[in-house]
Amino acid sequence: MSQLSLVLVLTLALIPSQWSWGIRKIDGIYAQPSEMNYAPPRWNVPAMYIFGDSTADSGNNNELRTIARANFPPYGRDFDSRHASGRFSNGKMTSDWINDLLRLPLAPPYLSRESRMFPFQGANFASAGAGILNNTGNVLGEKISGWQQIELFLERRNGLIATMGVDAASKHLRDSILYFATGGNDYIHNWITNDTDAALLPNNEFNTLLLTTFENQLQVLYYAGARKAAVLGIGPVGCAPHFLWQTNTTTGDCLESVNEYVSEFNDGLREMLVRFNQQNRGAHFEYRDCFDVIYRMVKFPFNYGFSNGNTACCGVGNYGGGDRCLSPMMVCDNPPLNFWWDEYHPSHLANNFVARQLWSGVDPSTTTRNSTSTALYSFLTIQQLAALQLTGD
Repeated sequence: MSQLSLVLVLTLALIPSQWSWGIRKIDGIYAQPSEMNYAPPRWNVPAMYIFGDSTADSGNNNELRTIARANFPPYGRDFDSRHASGRFSNGKMTSDWINDLLRLPLAPPYLSRESRMFPFQGANFASAGAGILNNTGNVLGEKISGWQQIELFLERRNGLIATMGVDAASKHLRDSILYFATGGNDYIHNWITNDTDAALLPNNEFNTLLLTTFENQLQVLYYAGARKAAVLGIGPVGCAPHFLWQTNTTTGDCLESVNEYVSEFNDGLREMLVRFNQQNRGAHFEYRDCFDVIYRMVKFPFNYGFSNGNTACCGVGNYGGGDRCLSPMMVCDNPPLNFWWDEYHPSHLANNFVARQLWSGVDPSTTTRNSTSTALYSFLTIQQLAALQLTGD
């Protein structure tokens, strides 16, 4: 059986068949990246392929029928182009900063014209509202679900094979880095809000469902040729201004019950990735912790140059968490001093801090004890992943 046939068989076996697709591929908006202020060594990484939710969506939702969009001012006011490209930030997202550290052009949203014009430049499949589960975020409208993002990656892979040939395409995918920022919406727009039948499950069973589904998705990507991946844990969503507003807190403290739920998912994700890398030859799917660094910035904002860590710069109501950022009139006086840009998403500068931690920071939580032995497995940083030289297997 050929390599491509094997991937297609596995994909049909693992990807659910009941979808509400509804994606219209029309021209999108794409802004060119800026240079970093220093010149790191050239990394052996030809492209980034980005999967996830609104923390990584660079404009795919511009082309969908959804309320989860950020293609209007004041979003993008501090981006390179000063244009609202569809990013849920006043500027760059964490994945954009990682692109810069790799000295790569920003991966264009897959549904954009630029993605078709520059197929070797990587691609961003992330979609605001999406989660690991297909029905997560349905209340917001159309989105590219986790499984649909996998299918689009396979579509791009097949295009690369047709253009470059099997050997060159295999090397391209083997050396590229996949970036995952997903799972948060499975809590925010599913389990916590009781939006689906899966939300009726106890937290441990819901986490098992998420992790099993996500492992199946990663397995398809591995069989398709992916070998390097940075897999972000879920951040402390209980610290988001929306939950502070929703619970009507007077202290401004994080909703720790929500943070405990996602921390349990993160623990399971580390263990799953340990097992995944051990069971799949040549796989380097590395856990990267963003929970701890974001939590520290939220709790001790002055240590990082922020004036506060609990109030959105653009929003209404207590902590700016009562509604979305809808107008330039809603923007705070000094955006760089706020960790949060809107009710769910960090600011341009906050994302830079997070990216640098993911890039080279080593945190104790990135070392995981294997559940079947006493051996320790230390996950690579993205910088180490970029420097890794792999051969065909």
